[in-house]
Amino acid sequence: MENYKIVIVLLFISLNVSFTFSQTKNSNIENAIEYFHQRNEAISLVKNEQWQEAVLKLENLIGQYQNDADLYYLLGVSYFQVAQYQNSIATLKKALEFGGTILREIPTGSAPSNDIMIKIAKAYAKDGDKNNAILWLQKGFSARYDEKPFLKEDPAFDNFKEDEGFKKLFGNDDKENITRDDAWTRDVGYLEKRINELHYSSHHAISKADFSKEMQDIKSSIASLSDEEIIVKLMRVVGSLGNGHNLIIPTSPKKGALKKLPIQFYRFNDGIFIIDAEEGLKQWIGYKVEFVENTPIEEALQKTNAVNARDNDMQTLWLGPYYLGLPDVLKDLGIIKNTDQVTITLGDVSGNIQ
Repeated sequence: MENYKIVIVLLFISLNVSFTFSQTKNSNIENAIEYFHQRNEAISLVKNEQWQEAVLKLENLIGQYQNDADLYYLLGVSYFQVAQYQNSIATLKKALEFGGTILREIPTGSAPSNDIMIKIAKAYAKDGDKNNAILWLQKGFSARYDEKPFLKEDPAFDNFKEDEGFKKLFGNDDKENITRDDAWTRDVGYLEKRINELHYSSHHAISKADFSKEMQDIKSSIASLSDEEIIVKLMRVVGSLGNGHNLIIPTSPKKGALKKLPIQFYRFNDGIFIIDAEEGLKQWIGYKVEFVENTPIEEALQKTNAVNARDNDMQTLWLGPYYLGLPDVLKDLGIIKNTDQVTITLGDVSGNIQ
């Protein structure tokens, strides 16, 4: 049994060495095991944030083995930490050139290529090169970097946070003396931009032309729409993307937050029921919903698909009842006419209509 365990360990080491060498092709490697150990030592130095020691070790390794993307990535991160920003930029670009990295748990670093692009942008910023910093931010955003909102306050960009080009990347939402219509136009345009930047397949359910037209129609109609109506129309556009992970939570915006009915619906196998209610309406908990105004409840539920950013029918059953509780949505869907008064027809357990 002991021999069996030793064989397994040796096989594991061999596999790791082989994988490492696959990244160092075209290098003259004479001692595979020694390279493997030195590489692990370098990774350990970086993980322990011994940056200066890591720089020396990694420079020596790269001098011998020039095609290991992980080494360039580690050295680029280490250079950044010791304020050698030009060197950091050059080595991080080299890491991208060789295909990026799969290393995890690296302090101040992150493996995806778009994260490396943002690191390059930060290095340019720390080095005082605003134009290239903005250029590499744009590259990272175009590559679906998803933590964009947090970058606006990142200390690396302190020297040009007030620059118009920098603020424009983030929607320029701190501009003062802007009209209500201009503010909405800016925000709708920024949402369109972020959908195009981030969505993995934004046009699989709606064509690019139709998506652009929908957004343009909203911008053209802003002056004639209430804040709530704009929110619902944006919900329709996001719903058209056909992705359950993209949705607008319509009761939370600073402007245009949608009001909710004082009752909560839930879809069971035998229909939609009231499962909660505010004081004064609790006697209706447990009743089955038959109609909203003149629309049968199941038909109304299906109509919510227009605003429900869903992957499949399960999301209709899950989130549809929530949307049925939003009068502004019901009005947009043609189910009610007045958001201040909603008539709901109920049935009790005996089938009596209320």
